[in-house]
Amino acid sequence: MSATVASVGRTFDKLKVLLDKIEAEWANATENDATSFISRNHRRAHASPAENRAASADSFDESRKLLSGERRILTSLAQYSEGRSKAQVAILAGYALNGGGFNNYLGALRSRGLIKGNGDRLTVTDAGIEALGSWEALPTGPALIDHWRSRLGKAERLILETLTQSYPDPLSKEEVAARVGYEANGGGFNNALGRLRALELVQGRGELRASDNLFEAR
Repeated sequence: MSATVASVGRTFDKLKVLLDKIEAEWANATENDATSFISRNHRRAHASPAENRAASADSFDESRKLLSGERRILTSLAQYSEGRSKAQVAILAGYALNGGGFNNYLGALRSRGLIKGNGDRLTVTDAGIEALGSWEALPTGPALIDHWRSRLGKAERLILETLTQSYPDPLSKEEVAARVGYEANGGGFNNALGRLRALELVQGRGELRASDNLFEAR
């Protein structure tokens, strides 16, 4: 079962990357058409091949629009000014940690100076905030719990709901598993717990408790 879930996750990751590539090609085609139109109407003198190559590189590096995957990563980091680990960003953005697409996006964002840091702590730069433009800040209070409930998978959502209902009292791992209908030693349950811990939504091992961050005003 765990292998099947992992395979499905990789497939979704590849699909996201493919969609982003299509998006980029469409954006480039639109820009090329616009450039051609301006050139015809203003009778601009032809630039040399070297000038054309330089302009193309500048456009790609500095002014091209963000791909959807890059935007998800930047938004995840903008929502946490103190930064997030690489593993946390992967989960927040919906990518596999070791997936080629995710790491390619990180590399592109670093090269453009939009993010900085290493695997332990990544942060968005001022340039990254500017490139991102508008973005949705994390809600506070009860709305923060609702925000996470709408974003999590079934197992994670059930676990989080159970622990937020019992907060601040902890529950044993076995009790939580029984309440949500999973085996305490099953891969699905433990994988869900791992993701919740990585997102700092759940704390504890033998005894589990919803994170205090969910009940504090940000």
